[in-house]
Amino acid sequence: MKKFLKQLNAYEKLMFLDLEGTQESHELIALSAIIATLDKNRTIAMMSQPFTVFVKPQQRIGHYVKKLTGITRELLDEKGVTYAEALNQLVAFTGGRETFDQLAFVTFGNHDLRIFHQSLVYSPDADVSVVKQIASNYIDLSVIISEFVKDENGNPLSLINYCTKFEIPFTGTPHDPYYDALNLAYLYDAFLKREDIVFQEYKETLKNMRKLPTPIKNIVHTLLKGETVTPDDLDNEVRQYITPFKGKK
Repeated sequence: MKKFLKQLNAYEKLMFLDLEGTQESHELIALSAIIATLDKNRTIAMMSQPFTVFVKPQQRIGHYVKKLTGITRELLDEKGVTYAEALNQLVAFTGGRETFDQLAFVTFGNHDLRIFHQSLVYSPDADVSVVKQIASNYIDLSVIISEFVKDENGNPLSLINYCTKFEIPFTGTPHDPYYDALNLAYLYDAFLKREDIVFQEYKETLKNMRKLPTPIKNIVHTLLKGETVTPDDLDNEVRQYITPFKGKK
């Protein structure tokens, strides 16, 4: 957490992003963004109005994506712009390139970054420097949170399930880029404010962690049961663990 807060100290504002892409070519078809101004504690003091743009892809939209997002070719033909224009609009939404270059870009997972890059393959006229700037100041919030909060099998949660963990009512419809960006902002804020939840969930994560050495894992389990341990307890755990090797050459 301290490392994350130190990283955030470099920024006064964050852009929360959510992208939807085609099923196979991973081209951008919809993008929403919200800019958050941070207070001294790096929590959100103010959020902008949302920005949303639809993009016409060169390749087809898969059936699964249509069903999941409700975005169709007809909608994109009516409302969509080129990828190059979408990037230009995104920069303009921030107030210009100088402001854009001072932002950090927050997403949930790394698939959004893949969509930005993959869309360049099909739109060589788009401004590559915009994508490079996003990639250089990019924060994957799911990676940050999943260090502390996982399921019982040690896996990260979905955006909806993280919102549930942090007692955030999910606003709107999942896989709508605007609502996903909005709920991502809410999750970021709750992650920094709800230290009580992070504390309890991290203890569970430690308990379920499979890669801890056995002596350490046993000590952690004892502590989480509310029992006291001493340096001698750790020595005993280590001795028990290495006993099968005693006397072997």
